[in-house]
Amino acid sequence: MKSNNIKLIENFFEEKKNKTILINKVDDEKAYFYELVIKKLSKKYNTKLIYNFNISENLISDDLFDNRSEVFIHYLTNIKHINEVLKKNCKSIIFTDYKNYKKYAGKYQTINGYNFVSDIDIFIKNFFNIDNQYLINYCMEHPYLLLSEMEKFRINENNYHVDPTINQGNDFIIAIRKDIFNLKKKQIDIKKIFLKIKNEAMYKKFSFLVY
Repeated sequence: MKSNNIKLIENFFEEKKNKTILINKVDDEKAYFYELVIKKLSKKYNTKLIYNFNISENLISDDLFDNRSEVFIHYLTNIKHINEVLKKNCKSIIFTDYKNYKKYAGKYQTINGYNFVSDIDIFIKNFFNIDNQYLINYCMEHPYLLLSEMEKFRINENNYHVDPTINQGNDFIIAIRKDIFNLKKKQIDIKKIFLKIKNEAMYKKFSFLVY
């Protein structure tokens, strides 16, 4: 791979050293893409992701039989809370805003989410081994649908196409994902989170039937 944000994240998982990456998430859509990259690479390197939505929580894994290395994922904009994470002796990824990204750039490893277009191109070509520009361009326009589009492409590669009216459906999916994010952040009943995830899965399942 060329030197890029995807390689930076991969090196982060590959290395044993405790360190932190700060990601300028730009917006929820771009954040979903980088979350996907992190999840895929965590599986590749057998790493457990621990999502922390409450900075006051003690970041300790509760599974004594899980020997995987751990990476803590934070969603922070408060500088005090960011500094608290930076002081901890663990591997962490912090999703934050552009202001904090600029503040810490040069001091820590950082990723600017505004580079998502080239990152999507590299990720699809190198991780999924797919070089279909039509698909890549569509994912650049709708980064939060990258995984579902990869699945569609693999199921029906020769006849892959996108629905020109999909934008309305995309809004529905992004709304569900925002609800899931907010439910996790507020630590709402896990059953409600499950039902939201189920709704998204059902929508995707039926959307495939049109192809």
